[in-house]
Amino acid sequence: MKTNTETQIIATFAASDLCKGIPESSLKEMSLLATPLHLDAGEILIEEGTQTDQFYIVSEGSIEVQFSVPGEESFQEACRLHQGAIIGEMAMIEDDVHSARIVATSSARFLRLDTTQFMGFLDVHPDIGFRVMKNLAEILSKRLRYTNHSVRHLLAQ
Repeated sequence: MKTNTETQIIATFAASDLCKGIPESSLKEMSLLATPLHLDAGEILIEEGTQTDQFYIVSEGSIEVQFSVPGEESFQEACRLHQGAIIGEMAMIEDDVHSARIVATSSARFLRLDTTQFMGFLDVHPDIGFRVMKNLAEILSKRLRYTNHSVRHLLAQ
């Protein structure tokens, strides 16, 4: 029998673009890798320039992606993300620092996933691994397209 927490974790995975097309039985297995996390509005989830081996999926609430601008003390908003969004996804791909600050704009819940454990799961389940990596490529492509559009808009001013 599923617990309420397990049901919520599976629902978060199912709502995420990262897990699009993955059967519920696999989402149930993946749920064992996730740790629920809560932040209040204004709390920082990820600080720009830090390095972690974790990534997150927004369960509820919204977050703001912010970046620093050379010569300015304040951060600028890049975008807002909501339920189902993956955060810190580059930690799954490369061993580098976070490129942005992530701040909860409302009370927000997340799933925290350890990259090493998650990648180990994908190694054991290559069919799921393929689906996750394909979905991740689509997410990153959409984000790059959005960035390209933003740069074009800035250059046109």
